[in-house]
Amino acid sequence: MASADLSKDAFPLLRLTGEIVNGKPNIEHLGYFTCRASVTRYLLMTSLVAASQSLISERSPLSARSNTLADGTTLTASTADKAEGGSGTKIENKQAQVLRSSGAKGSKTVRLKTTKLVNPSVQGKYHQVSFRFPGWATNLIISNALGLILPTGTIANPISEGKLYPFFISPGGKRYPIATATAAQAAAVVAVATSPAALTALIAESGLTGAMGEGAQE
Repeated sequence: MASADLSKDAFPLLRLTGEIVNGKPNIEHLGYFTCRASVTRYLLMTSLVAASQSLISERSPLSARSNTLADGTTLTASTADKAEGGSGTKIENKQAQVLRSSGAKGSKTVRLKTTKLVNPSVQGKYHQVSFRFPGWATNLIISNALGLILPTGTIANPISEGKLYPFFISPGGKRYPIATATAAQAAAVVAVATSPAALTALIAESGLTGAMGEGAQE
């Protein structure tokens, strides 16, 4: 079990530019990216989650690499887990709510490096937090989406304690800079909804109704 909620929080996004991907127009433009609720708490973004009935939730097993997450949530094995041979890194199903889209076509998970030690007594190993984006989200979209969603003061360059490094790590291990909020707004590459009203406006702008389009496949 976990000491706090570990459901997935979703951040709807709308692509604002007609990017060309692999020589073809990128027509998938409305979707959402997700992160674990513990990441939302750690980054103080709980108030920015735009809930939507269009997002379908399911329950799924969840594993973790550490018994303590960045926001302080602790993970322990339930009686049922232990009976199945589980350990502290296996969380019972009801603790792991995930979001799915029936039309999702792949996804990509990016990681952000924190300055919080996994074990305070051991130097050199720091917590990382992750966000899962739809497969159509390019590095440019991800950079700007993160720039729009991360609260002011979250990133530091040069780095300082309690902050995030100013880059995200792609699935392939490469580092790409995270746009500042000002730069992301000026670029107008993508819009992110952080309230129910903003979500309604986003859907209206996309021309779609009753569906969230393509989300980050879990």
